[in-house]
Amino acid sequence: MKNDNRGFTLTELIVSIAIFAIVAAAAYGFMVAGAQSYTGVSDKLSRQLRAQMAFSQIENRLIDCDTAVYATGSKLYIVNKNSTDGTKYDVCVYELKDTDHILYFGKLEEQTLALSSGKLNASSLTSLTGLTATEVLAKKVASFSAAVPDTGKTTVDGVARARSIQVTLVLQTRTGANGATDTQTVALRNSPQLLS
Repeated sequence: MKNDNRGFTLTELIVSIAIFAIVAAAAYGFMVAGAQSYTGVSDKLSRQLRAQMAFSQIENRLIDCDTAVYATGSKLYIVNKNSTDGTKYDVCVYELKDTDHILYFGKLEEQTLALSSGKLNASSLTSLTGLTATEVLAKKVASFSAAVPDTGKTTVDGVARARSIQVTLVLQTRTGANGATDTQTVALRNSPQLLS
């Protein structure tokens, strides 16, 4: 019995290494594509979750608003009665600060507001001392706005009232590019006064 211990030829080794390199390159391509797909989907889901959480908090306060709403630029004020005699108010503010792209929230409770002819006005809100938005609601916010569409306005006893408010929130992706615009329209239960 004769043993053949010659091994592989150089040509056979080069061919097998070439085949292995082609298979490894294809596997690497699939792996990179899968990782990029996962990152993209994960980023979109994260942005969507952050937007839903921010919308949820704003929506909960807006739905039950019973006194006044004031939207200006990247700020939204929500005023609710705190006392039964109507002299004390809780005031919430949502504000986007462009310097750090963070949407902040702030609240003052049991405030006495200056009335003009028995009605609230915007200056009584903006002049409140101590009303600053300091709690972080959402990060990486490209833009934030709230507006009352024409179909969501009504007038009762000469006072403009809001029946619905459209809140627009644009969150940035991890790479810093603007994400999709998320807009929700909130129907209000109590038709609060619309300040201007």
